[in-house]
Amino acid sequence: MLNILAFDGGPGPLVQIRMIQQIELRHPGFLARVGLLAGTSDGAIMSLYLALLLTQAGDQVDAPTIIARSITFSDAYSKALCRDLQRVSPAIGWLGGAVQSMATVADESTPVARLKAALRLPGAVLKRGWQVSWMGAGADMWNMREFFRGKTPIDQGSELERLLREAFGTNTLGDLTRKVTIVSYDTAEWSPRIYRNFGSDEDRARDLALTLVDVAMSSSALPLLLPIFGGQNDRGYLDGVFAANNPAMSALSMALRHLVPWQSDRNPLEQVTLLSLGVAQSAEEANLERKGGLWATLVLLLVQDSDTRILTFRKDVDRDRYWTDPAYRAEVRLKLKWKGIGQQAWGWFDLLQRPTFFLNMLLHGMNEEVNRQCTRLLREERYHRFKPRIHLARSMFRMIFMRAGMEKDPTVDRCLAPKLDSPTVDDDVNRGRTKKMLAWIAAHWFEDAPTVG
Repeated sequence: MLNILAFDGGPGPLVQIRMIQQIELRHPGFLARVGLLAGTSDGAIMSLYLALLLTQAGDQVDAPTIIARSITFSDAYSKALCRDLQRVSPAIGWLGGAVQSMATVADESTPVARLKAALRLPGAVLKRGWQVSWMGAGADMWNMREFFRGKTPIDQGSELERLLREAFGTNTLGDLTRKVTIVSYDTAEWSPRIYRNFGSDEDRARDLALTLVDVAMSSSALPLLLPIFGGQNDRGYLDGVFAANNPAMSALSMALRHLVPWQSDRNPLEQVTLLSLGVAQSAEEANLERKGGLWATLVLLLVQDSDTRILTFRKDVDRDRYWTDPAYRAEVRLKLKWKGIGQQAWGWFDLLQRPTFFLNMLLHGMNEEVNRQCTRLLREERYHRFKPRIHLARSMFRMIFMRAGMEKDPTVDRCLAPKLDSPTVDDDVNRGRTKKMLAWIAAHWFEDAPTVG
């Protein structure tokens, strides 16, 4: 039996590696039975790092230590990316700090508390603006100017590449004993580029000499954010999101071609088990995104609390009732569902007011089509897709412009909590999905012999 673990691109792996830690606690031996790791973009970096640690461990897999090191690496990766991105944060970072500070006023539940918050507002705005905007950014003002002139991407990738070289060293794909498939996009052919360290054809032989750093940079070169990656042959590679942000089908096709033995009396699809890890957008964030407009977008990207985002669009006289009357609160949330979408005919102005809308279409549309394809081929016994809901757009915005990493994201803790005070719709969905995933792993991940190695 071949067990495949696939990581989507985007910020999801920073959450998912913590979920894997909890899976290993509940089902010891989970990580040791992974025979093929697949990833796109951030998921590619996490897959390569796990594959390297598993290779170094050999037959003595200390899964808790490997996962703990991977969590430390993911936090360092997030911080390195934030440091790299500080060159464009002066103006935008101050604006973000200011709006976030102002939004805290609406988060208070009583008029007296809101008044106190308002009196503290000027100092909070100045303090936050200084912290996120100007400290250490003076040397990068030229880079910021060139970015806004449209001459360079946001990030030159120096801190990220330095971290990857420290983590991966000079190791190549050929040095890994654990199987990997990594998705990138080749601009010379305008086609997907799937790196792998198994098989017997010309592509595999070419890939074995590639360094892990080059493969990781190739898969994560998101336009406007990072430069196009030239690599060892200067073909020009883009982020794998343009090919398959969900790498599950790419991994499955390569596994069926090269790793799973074809037997006349057994369907090869019955010899594969695939766990696909991604994230979904929170319901509150999706509703606000569809409402659109500049202020709505700023609140969407910056404000922490879901009730704050809802109350931003309510009259002052209704706010106390919202907090004290559960029936009224439920009514408000119901009315906001899908608000701003439906039968409206959106023109270019409406779409430009929703800058995160295109990103979500790019990420989630292809992701879910891949999900349906894998489900049809492998069925629920052999395939499972786990995607907790997170504040996706805001997490990415805060990482890029406010240098706030995801290492303190509470998603995993809330997914596993036996009981939550005032759980949101997303909390209920996430806990249900987590319970279903853990049950699926217990039932199907440990079948037959250990994974193909």
